[in-house]
Amino acid sequence: FSHSTSFISQANESYSTLVRLSVSDENYNDARVAFIKYNNWSHVAIIHQDSIEHSLMMAKLAKHLNESNINVILTQSASWLNLTSALQNLQEKKARIVFVNFDTSFRAIFFCEVYRTFIKELRERYVWILTGNDYDLWNFSRNNCTKQEILHAARGHIIIDSSYKRKSSLINPNMTAHQLQQKLHVNGHLDRQTLHAYDAIWVIALLIRTSLDLNISVDEFTYNSVHIRDDWLNLIEQIHFLGVSV
Repeated sequence: FSHSTSFISQANESYSTLVRLSVSDENYNDARVAFIKYNNWSHVAIIHQDSIEHSLMMAKLAKHLNESNINVILTQSASWLNLTSALQNLQEKKARIVFVNFDTSFRAIFFCEVYRTFIKELRERYVWILTGNDYDLWNFSRNNCTKQEILHAARGHIIIDSSYKRKSSLINPNMTAHQLQQKLHVNGHLDRQTLHAYDAIWVIALLIRTSLDLNISVDEFTYNSVHIRDDWLNLIEQIHFLGVSV
């Protein structure tokens, strides 16, 4: 399965063959804490999208930060309806180091509101820490700001992301998210979940092809086939390609 939060992975205790195909947000928490400590910062704030999923992710981050003697002075949820007041709360709490967690489609909206809410001198005091280098997926069309204004507000923001070791690819390594968008004839932008789903389908396809190459008959598969289950789990670990979600 492919999911950004980790609560589903708790099912591993009951379903030992569950395979995660995307990085859980929780996996970034050690890096987040290490980055804060490296810069000798002691107080941070969190602002996140108003949803159960984002609340769960940021609650775990806040717990990890507090356990690491880093004071979380504010954890603030926000939607596009109350984003201005949420940013004003950050200002009132004198937060300067801020973890930002919004869906890719919302990030341009967030920085547009930063531009409209804070004067230039105040904007330059903030350190915005995001997860995932997905700038090419930002949606600049749903805002009351120009692209230049949004980028000005986001200037200097920090990205915490995964580092991938490139290995020999079983498929075309040159496919990009933009090319996938063109192939699918999608007018709007592709979110990260769509990209992970595309890569997950490729994993399944490559698994089946590799099985056939090794004379592991797919026709023999049943949910009680322990030997096929074990073979497939081993093969999944050997599948490497540079997907569009990277």
